[in-house]
Amino acid sequence: MKSILVSCVALALLLSQPVSAQYENYALDGLLFSSSNFGGTARSMGLAGAQTALGADLSSASINPAGLGMSRKSEFTISPMFGYGSSSSNLFNSTTKANYINPAIGNIGAIFSFAKDDLTAGKWRGGSIAVSMSRIKDFNNSIGYSGVNTSNSMTDYFIQTANGTNDQVYLDEANNASISSIQSLAYKTFVINPVNPGGDIYYQTLNNMSIRKVNQSGYINTKGRINEWNVAGGINYDDKIYLGASLGIMGLYYEENKSFTETIKDATPLILQSFSLQEGRTVNGTGIKLSGGIIAKPNDHVKIGLSLISPTVYAIDETFKETTMTSRIAPNYFYPGDTTPLNTTQTGVMGSGTNSYRLTTPGIANLGVSFTNKYGLISTEIASVNYAGIDVQDGKDPRTYSSANTFVGSYFKSTINAKVGAEIKIENIRLRGGYAYYGDPTSGIDNTDRSKQFITLGAGYRSREYFVDIAYINSVNNSVYTPYTLSNGNAPSVVSKNNNTNIMISCGLFF
Repeated sequence: MKSILVSCVALALLLSQPVSAQYENYALDGLLFSSSNFGGTARSMGLAGAQTALGADLSSASINPAGLGMSRKSEFTISPMFGYGSSSSNLFNSTTKANYINPAIGNIGAIFSFAKDDLTAGKWRGGSIAVSMSRIKDFNNSIGYSGVNTSNSMTDYFIQTANGTNDQVYLDEANNASISSIQSLAYKTFVINPVNPGGDIYYQTLNNMSIRKVNQSGYINTKGRINEWNVAGGINYDDKIYLGASLGIMGLYYEENKSFTETIKDATPLILQSFSLQEGRTVNGTGIKLSGGIIAKPNDHVKIGLSLISPTVYAIDETFKETTMTSRIAPNYFYPGDTTPLNTTQTGVMGSGTNSYRLTTPGIANLGVSFTNKYGLISTEIASVNYAGIDVQDGKDPRTYSSANTFVGSYFKSTINAKVGAEIKIENIRLRGGYAYYGDPTSGIDNTDRSKQFITLGAGYRSREYFVDIAYINSVNNSVYTPYTLSNGNAPSVVSKNNNTNIMISCGLFF
């Protein structure tokens, strides 16, 4: 399998062994693809996603389908959204900023109500069926970094991970244009060389340079989404108990492009002057999950909701793009034994490749309580998510990803996500606000807090024929990225503060 660097969730700085020899990166992908945000309509988003104990909204289809039992009218809803994000990244006390924009359809769907009117007898009061699509995860992000490293170089990573491989392997790959690893790329571009060509399995920099200071810079650009297509239904018993179930089909797309450049500022002798590495990959997946829920209404003002969402099982296909390394060699440098100077620019290319596997992401248990009166409502909920339940499988050989699953068990944990939202009614006008806190899913890794916080605001207008809602959602979280790992754990790490804003407008018609 092709060697890959860490995904932009950026936990791989903790791995002490060569990345190319392990599958822990798939555990990190599992975490990235598991940690969804709340999705749905602008009404639900304005309440910070605290929808478990509420109902009569298209968002109920994916959050707690029991809420569909409260719908008294059929409706169609569409919710365009606009996203803006920025990051501030620090490397060796040097700060770099980056940003992105992202328009999308955040939610679309319809509720078909078959509720009974008040004059019809019977305890069963009908219900509704909904078909919807919600964007529950957005991968769009941009991180840039630059700083001066006086402790180590990426060449140290290449040397450590290449040691033990006979140089004839790399030489044959270079001659046959069949490069299969980043270490082989480094060999092809003279970033590393064998101590004794022709059999020694230890490597060093070109001309055994003593590197003391380098400028390291790069970027990580990602884009993509997880969309949930949902078919759900809810029923009403005596206007006191509501039951529901749903089937969700997940569509996952993730694209990652990374660049790393190292310019050597101080070395003896200064032969290798700089090198750069560009790589990328795309991930496509289709998943399936089930959910069920109940809402109890003990009186006209209180509702208690519980929903259970099963683990999602994905079939994943990933494609690795061509990886390119380019180095700059001092002019008129003669490689030992040659009579012709090396070209100033050396380039190596590793071809594209593919991989397929199965990923299971954890289920979610939601518990919510809401309080309603003529002036508005308050809705609260907590959710339990066990990230230690992430599982990666080959389908052919269960041992293939055993180290990834061991990594999951060692470093991922259960979290509690908490949400609270409030709405004020002023005749046909609605004013909303909310706050959500998603706990850190990692344990025993480093000192970075990877929890996420959301602040939301919203407003809406509702008549008997239509409604319009708008929501503002802002989230803040920290991430850590490392371009390479070292056995002594002293690799550089880029610490980023990510700030993401989305504005959603929901337009709906009752019919």
